[in-house]
Amino acid sequence: MAPIRAGIVVGVRFVLGRAGAGKTHHCIEAVCAALAQGDGPRLVLLVPEQASLQTERALARRAPRGAYTRAEVLSFSRLARRVLSARGESELVDARGREMALRGLLARDASLLPKVRGAARGAGFISSLSGAIGALLLDNVAPSELLDAASGVESPPVREKLSQIARVFAAYIAWLGQRTDVAARLHTVRERLAESGFLCGARVWVDGFAGFTGQEIETLVAIGVEADSLEITLLADPHTSVPPRIEAIDPLRLFARTEESLARLWRRFEQAGATPAPPLRLTPDVAPRFRESAALQQIERRLADPDGDQRGSARDAADVPARTGSTGDGLRLLRCATHADELRAAARWIRRRVQESGRALRWLDFAVIARDLEPFAGRVREVFSEFDIPVFVDRRRPLHAHPLGRLISAAFAAVTTDADPAAMLRLMRTGLLPMRESERERIESAVLEHEVRGWAMWRADAWTFAGEGREHPSAGARRTLVGGLEGLIGAAAAPSLSGAEWARVLYGMLRKLRVGPRVAAWIREAQREKAWESAETHRLAWEAVIAALEDMHGVLSDAPLAAAEAAQVVSSAIGDATIGLAPPTLDQVLVSAIERSRHPEIRHAWIISFNDGVFPRRPADDPLLSHEERLAISERGIAALSPRRDDVFAERMLAYIALTRPSHSVTVSFAQRDADGGALAPSPLLGPLREASPDTPIEDVADEGPMTLAEFARGYLAMRESAARRAGGPPDTPDAQAVARSEALRRLLERDAATQAVTARMLRGLDYRNEALPLPVLAERSAAGEVSRATPWVAAISHVETFLRCPFRFYAERVLRVRGPVSPRPPAALLGEAAHAVMSRVTRAAMARAGGARAATDGEWSDWTSAALAAVREELSSQVAHRPRMVFLLSRLDDLMPPVVRAHALRWRHGLFSPALAEAAFGPPRAGQEPPALPPVRVSLDHGTAALIIGRMDRADVASTDGRRFWIAYDYKPRARSIGRRRTALGEWLQLLTYGLALAGAHVGDEIGGLLIAPLAPAQGTPFGSDHEPISAMRAFRPRGMISAAAAPLLEPQLGNEESPVAALRLTKDGELTKAGDGKPARVLAEWLTVASETLRVAALGVVRGDTEVAPLVEGRTLACRYCEMAPLCRIDRAYNRPRAAEAVLPSIGVSDEGGDDAAD
Repeated sequence: MAPIRAGIVVGVRFVLGRAGAGKTHHCIEAVCAALAQGDGPRLVLLVPEQASLQTERALARRAPRGAYTRAEVLSFSRLARRVLSARGESELVDARGREMALRGLLARDASLLPKVRGAARGAGFISSLSGAIGALLLDNVAPSELLDAASGVESPPVREKLSQIARVFAAYIAWLGQRTDVAARLHTVRERLAESGFLCGARVWVDGFAGFTGQEIETLVAIGVEADSLEITLLADPHTSVPPRIEAIDPLRLFARTEESLARLWRRFEQAGATPAPPLRLTPDVAPRFRESAALQQIERRLADPDGDQRGSARDAADVPARTGSTGDGLRLLRCATHADELRAAARWIRRRVQESGRALRWLDFAVIARDLEPFAGRVREVFSEFDIPVFVDRRRPLHAHPLGRLISAAFAAVTTDADPAAMLRLMRTGLLPMRESERERIESAVLEHEVRGWAMWRADAWTFAGEGREHPSAGARRTLVGGLEGLIGAAAAPSLSGAEWARVLYGMLRKLRVGPRVAAWIREAQREKAWESAETHRLAWEAVIAALEDMHGVLSDAPLAAAEAAQVVSSAIGDATIGLAPPTLDQVLVSAIERSRHPEIRHAWIISFNDGVFPRRPADDPLLSHEERLAISERGIAALSPRRDDVFAERMLAYIALTRPSHSVTVSFAQRDADGGALAPSPLLGPLREASPDTPIEDVADEGPMTLAEFARGYLAMRESAARRAGGPPDTPDAQAVARSEALRRLLERDAATQAVTARMLRGLDYRNEALPLPVLAERSAAGEVSRATPWVAAISHVETFLRCPFRFYAERVLRVRGPVSPRPPAALLGEAAHAVMSRVTRAAMARAGGARAATDGEWSDWTSAALAAVREELSSQVAHRPRMVFLLSRLDDLMPPVVRAHALRWRHGLFSPALAEAAFGPPRAGQEPPALPPVRVSLDHGTAALIIGRMDRADVASTDGRRFWIAYDYKPRARSIGRRRTALGEWLQLLTYGLALAGAHVGDEIGGLLIAPLAPAQGTPFGSDHEPISAMRAFRPRGMISAAAAPLLEPQLGNEESPVAALRLTKDGELTKAGDGKPARVLAEWLTVASETLRVAALGVVRGDTEVAPLVEGRTLACRYCEMAPLCRIDRAYNRPRAAEAVLPSIGVSDEGGDDAAD
């Protein structure tokens, strides 16, 4: 391996120490000391990804003045993003994409893996092959190195197989081309590290890694060359000799893996001309983590050095007394009947410890650790909820059984079997089809009863079965289903399609069947039921499906796939996917697998399922390489493919890490029987643990009574609710007697000093009113811009709208920063954003034309539109590449926008108005930013203060006549609706009125001539197209809103008794504007602007007061809660939270404004 470029290193040093010795503390204190010195070089703390959040929190807590600016906490992936962000990086191929690429390579080239190619279709083979190649890439092994190593293997069959794998590896590298495999991403980082200058002269600390891959080692050496100093902590024997030699490391030693990493790093630094300084050896008499528990110190010492032969080691921890007032209680060994009993014992013990501490202990002081959490993860929440313990289960959730995966599998089965009844039933039972439950049940019954099969039958206009004498209902739902599958039916009939074609077909099927909105509805329903994991699973399942289609479109773009192969590709991609939730930041007990979490600073740990076969875990079977084959290649220097059984040696290290996580106590429990009653043995690692603490007995679970306060509280409240429903019943019923007993017990608990506080807390729901107190700091914390005493609130119009709809929702979203449910993004949203961008570019081009937009020719408009579409496509290129959904959306944009632009061009030609502003921001100027086109809307408050409303209007047109100048503000929306009989300013109408206020404030003396919503989609039932005659073209995209009588003739010079195609304008026989149209007297528009200003003032005053009440607005018959996603947080209850009628609490229009309707134009 060639050395990296030479460089001058001021300092590279290793920090060696065992568990609890203070390695992380050393790094954080060093960073804080550097911060305290003021200005200086960049400070970087490099940690594992799963530890980044906790490290950031620890650094923030200890940093001078509680904050920091020039220090950063990075993982290797975050470092990659920072280094590569300047120039961008090539397309990344993740593990799923790698599997697809390998599947395509094996399908196209029969000479690859000829002896095992038949197994390539077997379950797990491609995944294992991808994992092996990923491991090689992570360890920075090239295909040529693997091939060279394979050539030295003695066994001819093994040599041939390894050589074939090397050739597949080489073919994959060739396929990557300009792409980058995510496992080799750090190679690109090293190439650009010096060029980026990101770490030039920086001080870097590396902490929390149990070991390093080859890529990470090379990256650390590159960092050492660039940085001013580099310190790397390692969990290792502090007395390890340096420089270390790999061949001298005993593989049976506890710290063998970390010592290997130390040796490899040391050698690479020397090769780079950067010999590390002597290491910092952390050997405190009492490890900082265990200063409260001498027993844990002794256990750690004896596990790390069972023979006690370290030279110069600190004195035995048994001789070091715990500090006065120590609460450490060392080690407990517990024998339980089953794993469920382990969980119950852990929950009861944690609950009791917290209660007995008088809340000095918090839930986050405890962690439950398992080697493998999956076998009983489903029981954790059930058990801990019985004891009212908040818990975070940190595990990855599999997606293989999600209905989305079953939908695609069933759809493929249906189209390849000519609508076999079993396949169609599986498809309908996914719950994802666009049909009501009653329709699905009727169709299912017909399919089962009459054995309906064949697409000819499913396409039939009607189902009439013999003996029924009538047409079977639900024909519409059936036609919708078949219509959604037609594309897939046609594709399955072809011998093969490319991966890109399959991706487009499958995405088209999902779109036509409206699967995305259905998944979004599931997400919302799950969130309403507080099933957060289910909601997140649905969201990520959708993302996994879309990502699989994107990978198929890009990775297998030209690979021919039959229907069965395409089904396997997508199903495998979804089936292998797992999801992981973010680590906890609340006061919760953490339950996790030892390898999954980077545990925070916990006091007490409970290690469950310490059983043989679980801890240590048995090596998994490998369908690619046997133990002997892995052993043969690892002996040739390819450590990335070392035998799986070697992982058993690492199990002792994992046990050591788990046992030394807490600072006060650790409980180790094991089960005697499995769920089926079979006998279980304790872990063989229990022997060394007992040797480390010989005086610790193995206890049995004590026969304790249940902790009944939580159970009593739940039962009591439920009984009270039941009794309230049966008010007036006879007093001697069993229910009434139970209520009487519960009331007596409640009085007893409330009188008992030991239980009265807990009882009151558990029964506090009896005093529940769901009232929120005012928070005067609300405005300052939720500002959209800089605030001051004179300007206490700066906000966008959308924030105003949120507050008006419900103050609590504003508080939750803008102050607490609570995120609403994340769901599949509606395609229309992206389409709308792109359409806005096209209109903005076209309008700006027209405004820049000499002679004005009204004189532009059709050719110019066409050129501007084409240029705008091309520019928007270029802007979206990063999103569009290999994404069938985006490709589809952009193709829709090409069809949609030319008629829209043409309609506006014809309208400008027809009248006297010309575009003057496009995508114009209004707001206060900010340093370093382009000044906005208009000043903010100023809303006067009390005592000389004012709120500033900011935003961005889509367009403003201007026209002049007889010394008067008129402005019309436009807002682009999918559809245009009339103002109708509206009396209050809300929604899109308040937004338009605010645009009018911004124009009026910027152009004093001018008149607001109109406020219009311009549709981006044609009115229903109107023909449109680029070649349609002008009147119809304008009518298809006619805006709605309000136009002053004085400005109407400028917008429509041919105003008469016929309805105008330009706007909803028409004259009566008397020459007056019709009331049903959008033309209004100037006083009406002026009063609406006053209403809008007063409405903004109502919101601003409420925000400044700190109103946070749960008080949803009712507009007409629509309650704001209907579209609010904060219900799980506000817990609105009609008994306490009264809705507010918009007409009663908001300013309203007072002049007569009859006519109009609410229908879309």
